[in-house]
Amino acid sequence: MNKAFTLIELLIVVALIGILGGIALTRYANVTEGARSAEAYSVLAQIVSAENVHQLENNSYVTCTSATCADVLNIDLPSSDNFDFSVPAAITYAKATHKGSATRDYCMNLNGGGKITCP
Repeated sequence: MNKAFTLIELLIVVALIGILGGIALTRYANVTEGARSAEAYSVLAQIVSAENVHQLENNSYVTCTSATCADVLNIDLPSSDNFDFSVPAAITYAKATHKGSATRDYCMNLNGGGKITCP
């Protein structure tokens, strides 16, 4: 009696491993995108809060970029490999522009801090 695996049995095992690997990669991509989203909205919330304080004190919002937001708004912004943060000239929202491995932009309304679709 031969105790070896048949070619069909090996092909089934390889196919199952491939299917499980595909499912795992899809789940991993969703989890990493969720983490990037949380990072973006966390920093955007800091910017929106600082912009609202600036607006209360000076009766105006301020335009800034990733390089200038921390200084202009007097806040500590973490450096990010995934996003550039800014308050565009329209001054109605704060924006996290994707870079690196991030795949989309995120925006938050300055008036109320709600998540919005980026213009």
